[in-house]
Amino acid sequence: MHGDGPARIGYATGWLVHALPEGRIIEHGGTTYGYTSAVRFDPDRRIGVIVLTNLAHQGGLAGPVSKYALDLIQGREPVDYVARVEQLVAARDEVASAPQNVPVHPPLAWYEGVYRHPALGEIDIRARGDRLVYTIGPRAVPVSAVRIADDRFEQTWHFDGDPDAAILTAPMQFESAGAQAPTRVLIGDLAFDAVRATH
Repeated sequence: MHGDGPARIGYATGWLVHALPEGRIIEHGGTTYGYTSAVRFDPDRRIGVIVLTNLAHQGGLAGPVSKYALDLIQGREPVDYVARVEQLVAARDEVASAPQNVPVHPPLAWYEGVYRHPALGEIDIRARGDRLVYTIGPRAVPVSAVRIADDRFEQTWHFDGDPDAAILTAPMQFESAGAQAPTRVLIGDLAFDAVRATH
């Protein structure tokens, strides 16, 4: 996400497309061992930013730096994206270091099920140990998600299946509206509707 205001996000032949009140952003990033990159541009202002780094910091600095630059270019109040990532990581670590005899509700198995997005297809979310896992896309990119609150998770997409090589991290929020099982899951800004529960 860019900024703190309203936005829509889509996926267009390999590019993520953000529609914000201040203008469009077309972007993508990449990660390999020890390196991260981010390419972001505003097609209406005909300006872009490319950040390449060999410094890994909670998934890389290329994304936060390029987002900050686009906030300035498009006239938004800039956000400290590095601090935002650090807050998510701290919340995740706090959950991980909590006493193991304290039950966490609801149990991870409650979120298991098949969820569908009209453009990205189906994902089959399963509980594995202390996290949720699924694969996404035609290349079956593995994703793992760690709980940071009852229905909120931080998910990480992994490069070539390596758990230590993250492609990106994003928030994950389940919604149930009082139902017996989740009715949908928000992955970033993308809504996947529940098709069926598997627990």
